[in-house]
Amino acid sequence: MKTLTLCIALAATAGANALTLTGLNGTPTDANGDWHTGWYNTYGPEVGKNAYIAMDSLNGAFLNSGNGPSTLLSIDLSQPGVHRLYAFFDGNEIFAGRDYWGLNLFFNGSTESAGISAFGRPKGAGDADPSFWTNAGQTRNLPGNRTITAANSLLFQDGSLSVSLTKFSTDRIEVHNLDRVGQYALGANGRLDHVVEMELTVVPEPATLAALGFGLTAVLRRRKRSTKNV
Repeated sequence: MKTLTLCIALAATAGANALTLTGLNGTPTDANGDWHTGWYNTYGPEVGKNAYIAMDSLNGAFLNSGNGPSTLLSIDLSQPGVHRLYAFFDGNEIFAGRDYWGLNLFFNGSTESAGISAFGRPKGAGDADPSFWTNAGQTRNLPGNRTITAANSLLFQDGSLSVSLTKFSTDRIEVHNLDRVGQYALGANGRLDHVVEMELTVVPEPATLAALGFGLTAVLRRRKRSTKNV
């Protein structure tokens, strides 16, 4: 019974961590992942343009809006599984000299230290999803007012949970032909949107999984011995 109680407690802990995605910014980069003029973010209001986030589908409802406090994010990632997100930026900032796009994700209220940083080339119409890389270059903090070093990781660990960026596809404007956002507000403005598709995969970290496996194995062995003794 004690072992079973332990297993239940560990499972509850793995699913109940207060892991949240609280910020995102996207920036043009060079081939090394270093920031290259301008940015979009979910901080607002400030000189950077806004990033707006939809969940599950390209036409999903936006999770943030406006150019003030409503721009901020608070996406619960405490449930293990795959979380599919779409970041919308007004217009295409990728052109000659800006051939790569970087993405920084900020967790649990942090605005200065990115938990995950990636960059890659944009995808054109008909292209397969391109490769993307961990970014260790010079980038921007969430407000965009300071240069920081990117996270150099595609994985962020918080207590008993780990979240990994398992898909990152930055798409040129002709890929989706959508006009859902402007620079500082939701709604069409006559400029096609630049969209980033991403998947965040959340799993219990290995030590928690090992403890759960050990506990469940012990329960099964105990039940098997009990059955033999009947």
